[in-house]
This record gives sequence, structure tokens and C-alpha cells, in this order.
Amino acid sequence: MDSKINAYVLKIMILLYIIIFCLLGFFLIYDFQILWLCFMILFGSLGLLFYIIYQHYQKQMTYLIQQCESIIEDQSMSPMDGEGNISILSFQLSTLQKRYHALLQTMSQEQIKLKDYIENISHQLKTPMTSMRLNEEMLMECLQGQELSKVQHIYQQTLKIETLVNDLLTLALLDSHSIQFQFQLEDITMMIEDIENDLDYLMTQHDVHIHLQTTIPNIMCDYKWFKEALINILKNCIEYSQHQTVDIHIDETETLIRIVIRDYGQGFSKEDLKHIFERFYRGQNKQKNGTGIGMAMVKEIVEAHHGNIHIYNQNGAVFEIYLPKIFAKKKL
Repeated sequence: MDSKINAYVLKIMILLYIIIFCLLGFFLIYDFQILWLCFMILFGSLGLLFYIIYQHYQKQMTYLIQQCESIIEDQSMSPMDGEGNISILSFQLSTLQKRYHALLQTMSQEQIKLKDYIENISHQLKTPMTSMRLNEEMLMECLQGQELSKVQHIYQQTLKIETLVNDLLTLALLDSHSIQFQFQLEDITMMIEDIENDLDYLMTQHDVHIHLQTTIPNIMCDYKWFKEALINILKNCIEYSQHQTVDIHIDETETLIRIVIRDYGQGFSKEDLKHIFERFYRGQNKQKNGTGIGMAMVKEIVEAHHGNIHIYNQNGAVFEIYLPKIFAKKKL
């Protein structure tokens, strides 16, 4: 293609030289009116030359843009024909596309292997933990006094280990991008009611209830995983609230959904706010049974929903989650 344009340019340049010689002849023989006409022809020829060159390179740049888009969309596209620098660039992009596609295939295979490995570990860990917990529950029904107290302590430690194992396995799945999120419109009121049922014992223990105020009935999310994120936040709020209510307020803008969860406790220290999303960071007011993983997991899940989360103090701790109303499905 470059050789063709070079031939066109050569022909036009020869034509321009002929026109220039004609102008000189007209200048010597005829009047200035004819000379002016020749100048118009000359500039018209120059304009035509530049237009042809512009169209040629515009076509090449359009092809390169399409080639880049095909790389992003993981579609095949042949390189541009020719011998110029742009054709070389097109060939390099085609090579990059093939390597990128091969890398994606390798990563996909490794991702499947890692997911299977994590699921196998999960099964190997959870089975004995469940057996231990059930046996301890049976023992507690039969024992009394000091022996019962010792078994209850063992039971609490078993629950703590079980929670830690589950959280670590969840983080491993998130890190390995092995979770296929199922995004669809979900009833937020029903989700909060389910969470209240799950946290009923904790709410009764701390004499706290959840108050929901929402202007929208549904949000786009993965029900299971977004519920998991909200449970982690609400557990924190219930345990540290110094008020009988934890408020949840949900509203929307043209492009975003905002979820604000507020307790009325002492809030977080400045140092805690800096590190709250770091794994295994438990803060100055750390819980006895906390693992320091909950907030890190919340952040991962919210970001998997193409959203973000902010935490600050305002008459207690405030958790703000922003989710886009519409987003592409994303595999993690």
C-alpha cells in the first residue's frame, strides 16, 4: 500500500513540475490574467496532493485503531499490508495480540487449577472442623460445672478457627479471580431482612436493631457476595454501637447508588482509618474474636461490583458504599 501511494505522489510531483514550467512560459508570453489562472491550477494540484496523502494515512490510522480495539476485545485481525513504518507497527500489534491471547489462555487454565486447589483445601479443612464442632456441642449437652466451662472455651476457639479458615479461603478465591459473580437486580429490603435473621443473636446480645431507609427497591449486585460484605460491616456496627439503632440509608443519583451505614459508637481512631482495609489489621479497639480480615474482604467484594467504599467518623463510624447503576459483568 505504501508503494502505491509513493507512485501517486511521484506522478503528482511530475505534474506539478510541468505546471510550473508552463507558468514560466505563460509569464513570458501572455498577460497576468492567464498567469493567475495557472497559479490557481498549481494550488489546486497541491491541495489534491495533500488530500490524497491525508486520506491514505487516515485510512492507515483507522486500521490501527481497529486493530487495537480487536486486542482489547480479544478478537483476531490480520496485520496491514505494505512496507512502511505504519505497516511494521501493524505487524507488531498483530504479534502482540497473538501473545496476549496465548497469555490469557494460560492464565485461564492456571485459574481453573488454582480454583480446584482452593476448593480441595477448603474441603480438607472444613470437614474436620465441622466434626470437631459437632462433637463439642454434644459434649456440652452432657457435661456440667468446670468440665462444661472448659469444653465451652474449646468450642469458642473452634468457632474462631472455623471463621478464620472461611475468611482466608474467601480471600484466596477473590485473589485468584476464581469467583464468577452473578450480577442481577436484587431486592435490597429482602436482603437486609435476611441479614437481620442471620445476625439476630448478635443484635439481641447487644440490644441493637437495624433501621433501613431506602428510596430505591432494587440494586444491581451479586446477592450472596454483596450480602456477605454488608454482614461484615453490620457486625462491626452492632458490636461497637452505643445506640440501639444502626441506620442504613440508600439513595441514588443519575449514575450511582449510595449506601450509607452508620452506627453511633466511638468511631475509629485516625490511625485505624489509615489501615482499616489492610489484612489482619485489628486496630486499637480490636475485638476478641476478630481476625482483621473482614474489612479487607468487604473492600474486595465492593470493588468486584465496580464500586468503592469510604469510612469516616461522624457521630460514630460511617460506611459509604458507591455502586454504579449499570456496569458490565466481570469475572473475578
